[in-house]
Amino acid sequence: MTQQAALAINANNLETARRASAKRVRDLMAQWSTSTVEIGLELIEALEFFPKEGPNNSRPGWARWLRSECGIGENHASGLMNIGRKFGHLKGKRLPGNRVLRLLSYTTTPEAGVREVLRRVQRGEDVPAKAAKEIVDKHRPKPKDANKQAKETGKPVLASDGYLYFGASKEQARASEERRTVVYSVRRAVECLASVEVTPHQFLESALPHQLWNREDEKQIDRALKWLNALHAAWETRQ
Repeated sequence: MTQQAALAINANNLETARRASAKRVRDLMAQWSTSTVEIGLELIEALEFFPKEGPNNSRPGWARWLRSECGIGENHASGLMNIGRKFGHLKGKRLPGNRVLRLLSYTTTPEAGVREVLRRVQRGEDVPAKAAKEIVDKHRPKPKDANKQAKETGKPVLASDGYLYFGASKEQARASEERRTVVYSVRRAVECLASVEVTPHQFLESALPHQLWNREDEKQIDRALKWLNALHAAWETRQ
């Protein structure tokens, strides 16, 4: 047998082993998904052991119990319970992976997309998270329709382009886009400044005089300082 033939056999064996391993992983993930649904259902039942109290209908002891007895936070538990509510009736059937289950459990996910993903999975098709998102997005309204729907319902609508639409007019949408551009630009600038990790004194030492300011720019620097102080105060008092 030639060396080339031996390499071909080894390559075939590797590919066969990889396919077998992938199947075992998918089977385990299916079991994992079933367990996730069952955990969600169990948490829904456990939630009833913590009665609502007070004007805000809070459940005293619930968050502490989740952390101490289950090792999870409220947000994680809420996501699991959403999965349990959405897919509890499918317990025991073939289900997609956990990431896909989370995507399908969101209230913003169109039901037509949920049905298509589940239909594909239950007939034996492997639907990873990226493919599931593409299927779901295909069933979302186009931007124009999403904006119209948001205007009629008064609720934001996620469109096929991945953006939320709020029913705004063209003028309002343009103003919102400009505001978002400013916010994200400033945020990137602040992140850049935070990553420099130098003191103001070190910064001034490293900069050349013409790179800083002249006498006419002092008011601009003063306004920037006041703005940064206001930003810091807003951050410190955030809810």
